[in-house]
Amino acid sequence: MVTRINLFRTGSDNLRSKRPDDPALVFLGTGGADCTPRVGCLCEICTEARRRVGRYSRNGPSVFFTGVNVLFDTPEDIAHSLERENIHRVSHLLYSHWHPDHTMGRRVLEQLNLNLRKRTKTITDVWLPSWVRDDFRKMLGLEDHFQFFEKMGIVRIHEFGEGEEIRLGNATVKAFRMTQPGLASYLVQQDAKRVVLALDEIKDWNPGSELMEPDVLVLETGWFEHDKQGEQIIPTGHWIRQSEASFEETLNLVQKINPRLAIATHIEELNGRSYADYFELEKKYEKYRLRFAYDGLRISL
Repeated sequence: MVTRINLFRTGSDNLRSKRPDDPALVFLGTGGADCTPRVGCLCEICTEARRRVGRYSRNGPSVFFTGVNVLFDTPEDIAHSLERENIHRVSHLLYSHWHPDHTMGRRVLEQLNLNLRKRTKTITDVWLPSWVRDDFRKMLGLEDHFQFFEKMGIVRIHEFGEGEEIRLGNATVKAFRMTQPGLASYLVQQDAKRVVLALDEIKDWNPGSELMEPDVLVLETGWFEHDKQGEQIIPTGHWIRQSEASFEETLNLVQKINPRLAIATHIEELNGRSYADYFELEKKYEKYRLRFAYDGLRISL
């Protein structure tokens, strides 16, 4: 029988009895390709986020497992997210895919692992599923950059196959191909809890039996058909409709996978909704056991 999973939040209402090294899934950033507030945007949502900050603002998409110090993805502002959560060591780094909003903060590895003033170095093990690494060899100079880090002595690069289990401390991780090219979903097992991560690009995803009924499912939110005023957000015929998952498709996946708890992240500013709006939506979709992530949310494992 699976034990209960506790939700607890960072900030003023954090459960202070929880030690920083207790096993937890931390949402470092919950934005999408555009963060909130979006620079140059003066809409209601971005203006509110600038004023209220906290749960109303969203950094780039990334999650972290405490205890085993495992980071997934490095968006441009990952250094700020790690600093906010008082995380100063990343033992292992994995990537969901090559897209810029998930990889362009990779220079954080220099800050984490190289201290010229104290003449010290640490090493982060970078684990790449074979098909993700194939794209790293072709896109954004990623392979060259990580090989440069390896020559600097601040990373070790490891390649592994689909369904191959790797052990990271007291956790195990498996990667699985998704339908969209180059994407990886992950099954993380830590302290008898099963966490499935599908951090982006879930369009047409057909997860296998090994990913069914986890304790926690993390997946992208998808685009909304209408804004709060009932106006259509994505124009009819726009390419996003064919290539990106809608929120309705996300809900269908939650039903199919049937987790004990589902967390929607990769929340685009485009959707035109604030933290308070998503909090209200949780009540509407209570039967899905769905929560909308915010920066700093922690799931106790």
